[in-house]
Amino acid sequence: MCYLVCKHMRDAGKGGRVINITSNAGEIVNAPFLTAYATAKAGFNHFTKCLAAELAPFKIRVNAIAPGFTHSNFAKDAPPEAIKALCENIPIGRFADAIEIGILAAYLASDAADIVTGAVFTADGGYALQH
Repeated sequence: MCYLVCKHMRDAGKGGRVINITSNAGEIVNAPFLTAYATAKAGFNHFTKCLAAELAPFKIRVNAIAPGFTHSNFAKDAPPEAIKALCENIPIGRFADAIEIGILAAYLASDAADIVTGAVFTADGGYALQH
């Protein structure tokens, strides 16, 4: 999908922004039972960087956001004790709020981030730093 959209962006000649959503799992080596998922996310992070280098001359900026545990529909039915246990492994002690991820995406989509390309922003409260 990125290639199709970016081809259109490149041909239009107006530049643009691509924001990929990956996961902090792409940085975590010790992720039992998540080897395939973590490897796929690491590959997507690298794809983001390679695409950024390829499209920079066309004024197309490509970045990624790699959230960790986030309050979302995915986590809404989790038992409170499970959430509490997970938060004990997050240095800031809590899940991200979706608005925090959204604000980062809004920044990356804005002209204020024109200098930023090929970056993967990990937004996980420091979780990946410990694993």
